[in-house]
Amino acid sequence: SYIQKGLAPPLMGCQPLPREPF
Repeated sequence: SYIQKGLAPPLMGCQPLPREPF
């Protein structure tokens, strides 16, 4: 998702995570 894209590395930038699947 967008939030994880800013915190996590580009590899898991916009994946449907259980926390915020965007």
